[in-house]
Amino acid sequence: MKIILPFLLITLSFISCKKDSPGGSAYFVHFKANGQVQVYDGDVNGSQFGGVWAEKLTFSSYKQLVVHGSGNAFNTVLMLFNIDSVTAGQTYTFDDFSDGSFKFTMNSRDYSTFPGSVNPQYEVIVNVQRHSQGVIGGTFSGKVAAPNINGGYDVLMLTDGTFNAKVIYH
Repeated sequence: MKIILPFLLITLSFISCKKDSPGGSAYFVHFKANGQVQVYDGDVNGSQFGGVWAEKLTFSSYKQLVVHGSGNAFNTVLMLFNIDSVTAGQTYTFDDFSDGSFKFTMNSRDYSTFPGSVNPQYEVIVNVQRHSQGVIGGTFSGKVAAPNINGGYDVLMLTDGTFNAKVIYH
């Protein structure tokens, strides 16, 4: 009994440790694309690819907040908020005409909420749950599409989306 009790306590302590994401990073974008799990984890640390971050950009006529998730040059995700102020507790519609746009590149193929023609059926709903202390986070789901060689569109359903990104101000 003396050997089992310490072993049990140590095992329970490892089980109860919480990670921020499956990869253990505080910064992440996770979702399923047609049921296939997509995971982007990690702080950028000066690298162009392989991390998650958000940039607050100010142009002469408007401001934009861009959330990036990058696995490598061929697999990326972008959420572009085309509004002056992003607020926690708000829901935003990304369809290229409203609050922003969503782009997902998988194996060098670009899927977006604006795949080449005006089509309101492709949209992503983003619920911002946190935007304070230099971090933005929340959930998302919806549909994106990419033109195919037959003149139509290949559609991806995005489900179970979560994100948490450090904001870099420019």
